[in-house]
Amino acid sequence: IGDSYTEKAALNKSSKVLLDSAGYYLNKSIDMHRQLNSIRGLYDDYSSLTALEKLRGNYRGALGAFEKAITYKDSIFNTDNRETIKNLEDKRAIEVRDRELKINKITLQAEEKQKWFLVFGIGLLVVIAVLLFYQNRSRKTANKKLSVLNNSLDNANRTKTRLLSILNHDLRSPVNSFIHFLQLQKESPELLDDESKMRIENATVKSATNLLDSMEDMLLWTKDQMETLEPQFEPVAMDKIFETLKKHFSGASGVSLVFENRESINVTTDPNYLKAILRNLISNAVKAVSETDNAEIIVSAFSENGKPIITVTDNGAGATEDHFRALYDATETIGASHG
Repeated sequence: IGDSYTEKAALNKSSKVLLDSAGYYLNKSIDMHRQLNSIRGLYDDYSSLTALEKLRGNYRGALGAFEKAITYKDSIFNTDNRETIKNLEDKRAIEVRDRELKINKITLQAEEKQKWFLVFGIGLLVVIAVLLFYQNRSRKTANKKLSVLNNSLDNANRTKTRLLSILNHDLRSPVNSFIHFLQLQKESPELLDDESKMRIENATVKSATNLLDSMEDMLLWTKDQMETLEPQFEPVAMDKIFETLKKHFSGASGVSLVFENRESINVTTDPNYLKAILRNLISNAVKAVSETDNAEIIVSAFSENGKPIITVTDNGAGATEDHFRALYDATETIGASHG
């Protein structure tokens, strides 16, 4: 309102009423702005009052109003500068805070990645440890299996060696009879009359037939042993075993071979093992009584206290201490002979 009256008074400088009205309203505005502490409003009021005092011709008052306007203008400038500086400081603080937030975010991301790398590394180490443990256990299992297999192969080799030894022992005596007859017929045919020759030939043919049956029986058993290497137990009649042995040793001359089974006992065993054992014992007995007069070998089967017992006895001279030691020590050697 004061400015309006001042503009009107500028147009009509002789109107004292307009000048007074402008001064009244400007002073009233100054009081109001002082109460409100409005520095910018006071600056505007004193600027307008400076113009009014010029219109009145009161240049001293105009200078005083102008100086006050300049004072408030400086205050405004300082205030604006302070606000600007504060805004700049706030902006700087915000930028610093944003930068710190970004740095913290990057740090957190790096820590998160590092954590996952650490988890992955630990997981990888666990997997490697499990694989090494499994590999070690598999190697131990494989070594155990190989050890068992090696032991089985060793047992198989020893069994095969024993089987070949048995075959050699069981077939040597019948074959030796053939060799003896052929040598006698070739070197001293004049010693054999027709009756002796016929008797020896019949005995040889019978022995050859029994040998063929024994060979077939032993070879079939050997084949089974090569496959299983374990005895096959079954009920066996001793009369049947003795009948087979009689045929096998039918060619034995100069010895009385007696088989006794008065109780007609049966045993539970592997028949092939039993026949091989008895063939060996009887062959040894035949050799033991080869130089004995009235040589006799008795093979007996009987029971004692509910248990079956089989014995092979002869009336030979017996074995020496060295022979008995060789039975229990494989490193002992007492010599070798044919027959």
